[in-house]
Amino acid sequence: ERNKIIANKAKTFTEDDQVLILTETIEHAVELKQVLQDYTLVYDQMEAKRFDWYKRHGQLSKDEPIMTPQRKENLRVSFEAGTLKKAIATKMWSVGIDPVQLTALIRAEGTESEIMDIQAPGRVSRTNANDKSVGVVCDFRDQFDSSLKRKAIERYKHYKAMGWDQVVCLTDGHTTKI
Repeated sequence: ERNKIIANKAKTFTEDDQVLILTETIEHAVELKQVLQDYTLVYDQMEAKRFDWYKRHGQLSKDEPIMTPQRKENLRVSFEAGTLKKAIATKMWSVGIDPVQLTALIRAEGTESEIMDIQAPGRVSRTNANDKSVGVVCDFRDQFDSSLKRKAIERYKHYKAMGWDQVVCLTDGHTTKI
């Protein structure tokens, strides 16, 4: 159910918007890829046996290429240049990339780390020649698991300490600033 919510949010952005979805694990990235076929999967590495298992069980398409160091570098360059518009990446892309055209970051990883709460949103705060004035960080205040809910509240506190505006999207489609 959580992945459906994340995917629905991702689908609200236009095809011209550059969107990055961060996950904690490759398993979660693969699950999201199943509902967001037009997104490119980016990860550090995966055992060939595991990769083949995902393909055999229909969790990855037959034409999904395995990640190599060269492919990973090509994807990074393409994403930073703005030609790769939609990516689902493990947290390896929460640091070490400079995507100046990034419109939206969707934090699907649900982690709790003050450093990550600054680093990950920093990916979307870059400005560019197109005068991007704002970036959007989509985070989720999980209600179905007490641990994830606690972590979400901690992220909210970290965002507040940074002075970032926060808007809550309600299930009825309305928003409220917090």
